[in-house]
Amino acid sequence: MEPVSQALASIALSRTGLNRIAPRTTAILMAAALAPDIDLLSAIGGASAYLRFHRTLFHSMLGGIALAIALAVLATIILRRVNPAGEFADASMISLFSRVLALCISGVALHLFLDLVDADGVRLFWPFRQDWQGWYLAPNLDPIILIALIASIALPALFKLVGEEIGERKKKNPIPRRWAVAAFAILSGYFATRATLHSQAIDLLQSAIYRGEVALSAGAYPDSISPFDWRGIAATDNTLQEIEIHLNSGEKFDPEQAITHYKPAQPQVLAAAEKVPAIREFVSYARFPRASVQQTDSGWQITLRDLRIPANSKSLENMEVVVDVDSAMQIRNEEIRFP
Repeated sequence: MEPVSQALASIALSRTGLNRIAPRTTAILMAAALAPDIDLLSAIGGASAYLRFHRTLFHSMLGGIALAIALAVLATIILRRVNPAGEFADASMISLFSRVLALCISGVALHLFLDLVDADGVRLFWPFRQDWQGWYLAPNLDPIILIALIASIALPALFKLVGEEIGERKKKNPIPRRWAVAAFAILSGYFATRATLHSQAIDLLQSAIYRGEVALSAGAYPDSISPFDWRGIAATDNTLQEIEIHLNSGEKFDPEQAITHYKPAQPQVLAAAEKVPAIREFVSYARFPRASVQQTDSGWQITLRDLRIPANSKSLENMEVVVDVDSAMQIRNEEIRFP
């Protein structure tokens, strides 16, 4: 999920009652909720480094816990030095660290949850497992999520201002927890609705016949802000099928409208390319790897990309692997790159 949603969610989370755990709760939660995306810096090293580290190093359970501990140590030291006589001044260093650590773990966990919900996923069990996990329920930038979170933050302040204008007696809690709790309840219902619709889209894809072939696997990905629109991918023995799904259109799902991507007719070239480390690494990332083979003056060029990501996407996740093979099926060059 993009950083604005992560930051707003951390503010809302702090207002559910966590702001009583430790001083500077909102700042600590926001830092923890944004910190895992520090692995975005791996893009500086190119697509290969980005594929290896982004949503891996600090988006795994192990890396997230390590990051939360590091942030808690730093935040505890800062709190003791900046505000030694303030709130929780009587708490021991261990007690304060425990409280701050609980906040940091909550912030990192919130980040991982939102990234599991979005269209990209994470390597949650890295380094023990290299596969990716994701629910693929919502786009990375979802206005509905933003509206719910902004409302939970802005509406209490607005009603407080209106109350002061009409002379209403000041309440003990100017920012009621119920607004934040209501926002998360709404988002829970929203994600549950999207999960149900996502399941329906998968069922449609798996039950269809594509050019006389059955689907061996299928995936549905959020195609727009509408929870009824999905971008479907189905894999058969010889093809990858790409089709738009509109669950609220009232029209019958027609697999004949799918765009068919045939597997290359040069199996010996693909067999040679499969030995390349870059290919193996990319395949562990790609949900629906699509290979294309072009003949060159000196041999063949194999290009591999993940069909679940639209070809025109400007996202850094839209990577591809290019491998050059000579006429003797020897690898001449391999590269993971941003298109």
